[in-house]
Amino acid sequence: ASHLDPIIQQNAMKKLVLLLAFVAPTFAFLAGGNFGHSYYAATSMAARSCRTNTRLYLLGPISKMAQGKEYKKVVETYMKEKGLTRAEAEKEYDKYLENPNDFMLSKRADYYISLGYKGFEDGVIGEAEKEGRGDEMREKMADFKRESKIKGFTVIGTFIALFAYLKVTHDADPVAFEQMLHSL
Repeated sequence: ASHLDPIIQQNAMKKLVLLLAFVAPTFAFLAGGNFGHSYYAATSMAARSCRTNTRLYLLGPISKMAQGKEYKKVVETYMKEKGLTRAEAEKEYDKYLENPNDFMLSKRADYYISLGYKGFEDGVIGEAEKEGRGDEMREKMADFKRESKIKGFTVIGTFIALFAYLKVTHDADPVAFEQMLHSL
């Protein structure tokens, strides 16, 4: 039994390291400033809105079945308010249902572009300038960009360290490594 104790301890440690390696990167995205995604997520909104999203093709029929009359009511209201066809209104509502935050950020970016700004960031700064808060907004944007880079590098670094650990562990004892994987 004493011979198994070090092996059991080593396997337990490997499982703990693997668990931490997969869970740790998520913490980079849990805490955040109060500015959060409401700024930077929309800066690439134009690029995202151009992509075809296959989830939308599934989301529409599922939403229609699940919400029934409510879905129809929202679509009809949206058609009247925006002067859209049913297909256009359903597509817009499906986009909203898929990701309300991105949908609203996209609409906000479109609004700033309609005011003559180059995009979301310019619009936010321009409107803040009108209120005398331009410097404050620039500082918030810079802080958010810096924080996002740190989070990104943390996630990338964690996975590089994980793969390095797995490589070293595998090279040191391939049989034990294989057994550890099978025991997970």
